[in-house]
Amino acid sequence: MLVLCTVALAGAAGLLATALAFGLAWPRFTEAWHDLLAARRSEDSNPAHPESVLLPGLGALPAVLLIAGGVGAVVQTACALCVTTTEAGRMGARRLWRRTRPRIGRVAAVHVLRGALVLAAALASGALCLGVASMVDACTGLDPFSSEGPFTPNGIVLMLAPAAVLVRAALALAPAAGAVDGLAPGAALRRSWSLTRRRAAWPWLLGACLVGAGCAGAVWLLVRRAAAPLHAVVRDTALTHVTPNTYVAYAAGELAPVAAAALLCAALALPPAHTCLTAAYLRLRADAAVD
Repeated sequence: MLVLCTVALAGAAGLLATALAFGLAWPRFTEAWHDLLAARRSEDSNPAHPESVLLPGLGALPAVLLIAGGVGAVVQTACALCVTTTEAGRMGARRLWRRTRPRIGRVAAVHVLRGALVLAAALASGALCLGVASMVDACTGLDPFSSEGPFTPNGIVLMLAPAAVLVRAALALAPAAGAVDGLAPGAALRRSWSLTRRRAAWPWLLGACLVGAGCAGAVWLLVRRAAAPLHAVVRDTALTHVTPNTYVAYAAGELAPVAAAALLCAALALPPAHTCLTAAYLRLRADAAVD
């Protein structure tokens, strides 16, 4: 019940963040609409420039990340309590909230610090690849930065992903450590790092990742397909009752199925994934204590 309430509140907060993004991008939407009308009057072409709308809308990204981190912290803490307390299943939402509230801030801080470390690892990997490419260019005269070189969008992702994935996997148990043992963010990250270095940790981590990714992927595909009619409904509603700007209506129609799929993925995939990670943390902590 607490998880469902959290996801519902996250949905409401997500609507506010989406409204903020549309508000920031509204001048660009209006400019693009006026350009389209002018092009129609002059019977000229009007190439679309989506980046002019996307960049102002990214101003709402911190709010989206804050919502995602808060939801993850609440669900992680509630799942940890359910795993470690036999009476958690008989608790009501209010009592469960009172039990989880003292550690939510600590778990949220773990999420923030872990995200910063993952981002730093990705940036360090990118800087290393950039330095190697610059040395190759200076020593051999080859041009790795050309359009045929490795610095394409897909190539950049492949350069940044390995280090970020490894750091993320090594720190996967940190929120569970903060939720179960009440560790400070730094101590929780160190605990996760020490446990995941053990060879016995990787099957547990792989199992938790497969459960979470499998549930999220299945729900995402099903809901995206089922919610496809929302695109036309939201677009027509926006055109009829909000604005004649087709760019705004199209963007709203595109976001509606994505938002529905994201909320259902959070409701169905986060609890089993966090429960598996908490169980893995308890098992690995017990094994480490025995050793």
